[in-house]
Amino acid sequence: RSALIAQVVHWTGGHPYLTQRLCYEVAKAEATTSQQVDQLCRETFLDRKARETDPNLHFAHERILKDPENDPGELLRLYATVRKGTPVRYNPTNSLANTLRVSGLVAVLESQLQVRNRIYAEQFTSTWVQESLRSLPDVARRKAYWQGFRRAALLGCILLLSTSAAIWFGVKAKQENREKTQLAKKNDQQTKLLLKGKEELLTITRQLSNRTGEVAGKTKELSAKIGELTQKSQELQMRKQAVEDLKKAQGVTAVALAQAQSNLTQAQRKVNQVRAQVTRLQASARSAVLKVEQLGQDEFKIAARTPGQEKRALTLGIRTISSLLESGITPKDETLENLSRVVNRGLVRLAHLRHDWRVTCVALSPDGKMAVTAGFSNEIWVWDVATGQCVQKITGFPNKLRPNEQYCTVIFSPSGDQVLTGAQDGVLRLWEVRGGRLSKKPLEHTVQELANGELGTMLFALFSPSGKEIATTARLANGRYTVLVIDA
Repeated sequence: RSALIAQVVHWTGGHPYLTQRLCYEVAKAEATTSQQVDQLCRETFLDRKARETDPNLHFAHERILKDPENDPGELLRLYATVRKGTPVRYNPTNSLANTLRVSGLVAVLESQLQVRNRIYAEQFTSTWVQESLRSLPDVARRKAYWQGFRRAALLGCILLLSTSAAIWFGVKAKQENREKTQLAKKNDQQTKLLLKGKEELLTITRQLSNRTGEVAGKTKELSAKIGELTQKSQELQMRKQAVEDLKKAQGVTAVALAQAQSNLTQAQRKVNQVRAQVTRLQASARSAVLKVEQLGQDEFKIAARTPGQEKRALTLGIRTISSLLESGITPKDETLENLSRVVNRGLVRLAHLRHDWRVTCVALSPDGKMAVTAGFSNEIWVWDVATGQCVQKITGFPNKLRPNEQYCTVIFSPSGDQVLTGAQDGVLRLWEVRGGRLSKKPLEHTVQELANGELGTMLFALFSPSGKEIATTARLANGRYTVLVIDA
């Protein structure tokens, strides 16, 4: 992709309209090679009819041949001199030079007039100059034509601006309404889900409270019955012993002994029945506690996924685990892991990176452990995200930021081992990341060295997905914008 962009700039020389139009044709044709870019450029701009069909080329053509204030012949001869490579120094008071510069055919580089790009050089050739000189109309017709052209151009510009503004505002309003509607629907769904879960939890809690009271009452009754039955069993054992003693002593009949044994068997059967009932009640209570745990986990998960509900999710998790422990039940691993994630996320969200000045850009490392911030200050701060502490502050650059200047971009490389910063002082700095800190001596690139000596300020920069190239935008001192691609 960088090779295609470089080939586009090779033809357009950074001209905004020509660059945008050629990039559109490249994307539309899905071109992948520099040769395809060259072919698209010839078909779009270098055809003979392009001077009539393309608005930019048509404007330059008409501006030279139908200028009302200057002689077209003189303009053509001056352009022919510049095109031959003869040095022509730019004089701001020279109306011919100013007209050529306004038409876009030439640019001022190092105080010399030069053809602005290859498209203009191959479209407006020496042959075009000679043909135009032979076909120049008289002065009166030229002035009348130019006045009509200016009126039509003004009306066309007003109509184009009005239509573009109406379309832009309409699309923006429609998009904002769609986003607001989707956000409202999402909030309503989450609110209804939370209210429903809360109502179900309250209902189960009431049922559990009532069931717990009932179980406690029955447990006391059963305990009393067990005590009574135990006492009766002891009494029966004593009676059995007495019967045996009596049988030995007095020769009690076998019928009386069998009756005593039957009574003992019935008593033991009743004790076993009571113990089975206690076991069933305990199992019922355990099932109810586990059901409450599941409902608590469901509401806990809903709260954990909702921004701003970390505290409530933490309270629900602790309450659920405490209830299980009080009931003698070991919590599930899933419950403990969910509580741990909410605690960790809550701690990170509550960590604040405090600054004494306004922050304009921030970058987070790919592993989430480092953060780098900058803004309206001649400083770069490096933070430990886990603790919220500043571990490094870098100051004292050779080119200090002047008042109202700021850092415009801070970004990590895809591998996380480099940090790129750009500021309005026109310097692009590439830092190495070592042990959670930035190297003290970065690799610096200035707009002046990257843009063939022109001064300017950095606006935005980013790494390629491979991390091997860097693309940056800059605003030059002459008001033009450019895209620069360098190796990382």
